[in-house]
Amino acid sequence: ARVDARGPTLSQLGSEPRLTEWKFLLPMSKPRPRELAALFAEHGSAVARQYAPQIEKLRPRGLAGFLNGFADMISEHEGRYWLVDWKSNHLGEGPDAYGADAVTQSMNAHHYILQYHLYVLAWHRHLTVRLAGYDYDRHFGGVCYAFLRGARPGSNNGMFFDRPPRALVEAMDSWARGEA
Repeated sequence: ARVDARGPTLSQLGSEPRLTEWKFLLPMSKPRPRELAALFAEHGSAVARQYAPQIEKLRPRGLAGFLNGFADMISEHEGRYWLVDWKSNHLGEGPDAYGADAVTQSMNAHHYILQYHLYVLAWHRHLTVRLAGYDYDRHFGGVCYAFLRGARPGSNNGMFFDRPPRALVEAMDSWARGEA
């Protein structure tokens, strides 16, 4: 299965240089869901724009400090980095239950869309500091959430792909710093 129409296969990513369970600590200002929702609506991909109203419904916890997390796998392929997250969610019986609409619905319902955007932000900050000449457009390939129960060889069934636009990642970076 390809991580998107132009990208590498999961098999290729698994055999390339990679980090598994990459742990990150992301400094965050006080969470402001309304402002983040506006950024998703203005700068996001179609998936992010559709998800934006759900962000507004999130309750800010009034916490500032650090967000920590683990990305299942980050792999480099032909100079581009790909973020892969494995999901074992049960969406129904048989591979047909893991079509694009069902997978996208699960991505929304479980807030995985917000999750991967935060992963991308953390990786973006990491590369900004660690990779000489880093450029998001040149070095970041995208995100793939692989719903393993629906994955089939030679098919993109059970796969979700997105590549957050640079403008959104940069706006989220400012938002997380309390500047937006």
